[in-house]
Amino acid sequence: MDQEQAEVDPYEELVRQEQIQVVAVRLNVDPANVKPCFARISPVKEHNRNQTAYERATELRRMGVAEATAWDDLKRWNGSCTPPLSERELQTTFDSAWDGVKAYGCRGLLAVTWCIGREKCDWYKQNVAGSRKCRDEDFLDFHWPMLLKSDEVRLYPALLRLEKLRGIGAGACVIASTRDYAELSGVYRGRVMRALEGLERHGLLIVMERGQKRSAGFAGRACHVCRVVPIPEPPAKLANDRRETLWG
Repeated sequence: MDQEQAEVDPYEELVRQEQIQVVAVRLNVDPANVKPCFARISPVKEHNRNQTAYERATELRRMGVAEATAWDDLKRWNGSCTPPLSERELQTTFDSAWDGVKAYGCRGLLAVTWCIGREKCDWYKQNVAGSRKCRDEDFLDFHWPMLLKSDEVRLYPALLRLEKLRGIGAGACVIASTRDYAELSGVYRGRVMRALEGLERHGLLIVMERGQKRSAGFAGRACHVCRVVPIPEPPAKLANDRRETLWG
């Protein structure tokens, strides 16, 4: 048994997995996408209420939780703080986090305060430490911008930036709304899904779950997307077809 396995207490691991399952069921998300530090968040006192609330809201957004469910969860947590934030202040904090694209990795307040240690964190191992090696420069070196449609060319770098903003490794699942992609890429929001699906057809990413706009009686749903890493070289047929399109 290696040192990493020896440091994992079976009872602590059981408690940790139970915490994650409870959170996943309450928020209707995949347990594998729940960070242990998030599952362990406890009520806080006046000193860190605003920042903790903000980071909690960004995590809810990152996991793809429906907005109404996320707001209810934040209010539930805030009610246990001493003293709780006013509803107006909490709403302002929530709106700021929900409308942005910022996310926190392992250096945020939540991770620093409630971290179980990277050597014990399955989420860290799967999404950060375990990500495959990827040279982002290959996107340019393989001449992909010459072969893709303009929306696809603008959207791919936005996906790279979302990985960094979410604090995850190359190829890990990115959960983001079409609005997030539109803000980062400049692609019209109504064309984002088409561009993502175009990148998928070319083998550059995998759309695990399509995004869905909010409508009467239904919550919105974020896109679940994974980049293919290492970045593949374009097939010769694509290059030839593109060449014929441009030069006849």
